[in-house]
Amino acid sequence: MSKKIAVGKLAVPGIAEFKVSDINPAVYNPRVISDEALEGLKCSIEKFGCVEPIIVNVRGGKNVIVGGHQRYKVLCDRKVKKCLCVTVDLCDEDERVLNLTLNNPETQGAFIEQIEEYIDSLRADIGSDDYLKLRIAELRGDLEEKEGLVDDDESPDLPAEKDVVTMLGDVWQLGEHRLLRS
Repeated sequence: MSKKIAVGKLAVPGIAEFKVSDINPAVYNPRVISDEALEGLKCSIEKFGCVEPIIVNVRGGKNVIVGGHQRYKVLCDRKVKKCLCVTVDLCDEDERVLNLTLNNPETQGAFIEQIEEYIDSLRADIGSDDYLKLRIAELRGDLEEKEGLVDDDESPDLPAEKDVVTMLGDVWQLGEHRLLRS
């Protein structure tokens, strides 16, 4: 049975225990996970438990996963029988919008400027096994400057005018746009 709590005019989603076999992945889920990332998630769940509950839309008894498909995969792989889930009661359209919103990197914020120092300190405090299993090393790699990229405030020098040759009908690709010389 799902428990809902009202906070002022804001209804807070419920929490319920489900048999893992009674919840269903959404066929439209826009997220995928690499084998390496899935292994990191498995290690995290083994170490800390499933601390981020799966979100399930209970409308019509469908019990469709709105958020947590990758955690669901881990629980199935580990043959976990039951798990706590956050429950919502949404129409199909709102279910899909919530799914996309939960998976949107544009709404997840950014790391602090001192993240590299934080990671270095964390690595010193935890063992290298956990550091590697939880894929923290890869996170550090994502933060390092990529070779060949130009700083935001820099722009390449313009070619000399004699080096620029265009003819009527030439099409130039400018990012996602095309420019036709006529």
